[in-house]
Amino acid sequence: MLIAILSDVHGNLEALSAVLDEIRKQKPDRVLFLGDAVGYGPDPNECMEKIIEVSDRIVAGNHDHAAAGLTDIEQFNPLSKSSILWTLSVLTPENRDRILSFPMMEREEGLFLVHASPDQPQAWSYILSLMDAAYQFDFFEGNICLIGHTHRPAVYFHDGNQFGEIQESVLTIEEKIRYIINVGSVGQPRDRNPDAVYILYDTGEKKLSFVRVKYDFRITQDKMRAHHLPSFLIERLEHGI
Repeated sequence: MLIAILSDVHGNLEALSAVLDEIRKQKPDRVLFLGDAVGYGPDPNECMEKIIEVSDRIVAGNHDHAAAGLTDIEQFNPLSKSSILWTLSVLTPENRDRILSFPMMEREEGLFLVHASPDQPQAWSYILSLMDAAYQFDFFEGNICLIGHTHRPAVYFHDGNQFGEIQESVLTIEEKIRYIINVGSVGQPRDRNPDAVYILYDTGEKKLSFVRVKYDFRITQDKMRAHHLPSFLIERLEHGI
C-alpha cells in the first residue's frame, strides 16, 4: 500500500495544489492529513474543501481549532492571532462545522496520527528535539507516530536501548524500531527550504520518503498582501523560516 501524508497547509492554496498534483501522479492508496488546514494563508475555505475531498483520515490542528472557536486565541502570538482573526472572518459556517468533526487522533494501518504530540494532543506541545521526542514514545501504540505542528521535517527513533535522530530524506522502516516522524509543512515550511513537503510511505517495501515540491509562493504572497495579512507571515514563505 502506498500512503501519502501531509500537514500544515495553512490556507496556502498554491502550495496545496502543487502537492496534490504530485500526489496524484503517485496514485497512492490512502491520503492522510495531520491538521492545520487553515491559519496564516489567504485561502482557508478553498484549502479545506480540497483537503476534505482527497483525505481518507484527518486530525485537527491548533489553528483549525482556533478558527472553529475551540481554542482560546489569547495564547497565540500576535501574528498568529491576527491571521486567525482574519480566518475567522472569512471561514464559512460549513467549513467551521467540518473542523468541529475532526478528531484529535487517528490510527491507520499501524500508524498513529496526531497533529502535535501523542501525550496530550490538545495541549499543542511542540516536539522540537530528540529530548522532546524521547518522552513521547510511551504515549502511542505501534511502531510509527506521525506528527506535524513544527513545520520542520524530522525523524526520531527508539530501538529499545537508545534514542536517536535520522537525517535522511529516504529511509527504510525497520520492524524492531519505533519512530516519531514529523512530515513537515505544505503551506509554511520552516526548515529554511521554501518548497512544500509531504511524505510517501510504501508499506510493502517499508520505504518512507520526504518529497519536496516547488510552487509559486509569490502568488500566495500577493493574495496575503491584498488581505493586509502581517508582512512577516508574507515574507517568511520566500525563505522557509
